Amino acid sequence: MPIGEKRDGEVQWPGKERKVDEERTIVEFERGEGQKVVVRRTQFRGKEYLDFRQFFLSEDGKWLPTKKGVALPWELRQALIEALKQEE
Repeated sequence: MPIGEKRDGEVQWPGKERKVDEERTIVEFERGEGQKVVVRRTQFRGKEYLDFRQFFLSEDGKWLPTKKGVALPWELRQALIEALKQEE
């Protein structure tokens, strides 16, 4: 999915399905061959999240999310930004 593109529908977890109301990719970071970390703004069950998720490149060439990651409530994003600024 290109950066910034919105998508409605299902996200495939290995062996599971998860409904996401809406998602938008903010940035992607390469993490090695066949791996990347994707930062997304997602909406799940009516709540918004800032989602940091590891993805892997499947055998058929599709990027799929793993369980490795964290979804913070969207309201905490400013606190995260401020904490990161203090570390500079």
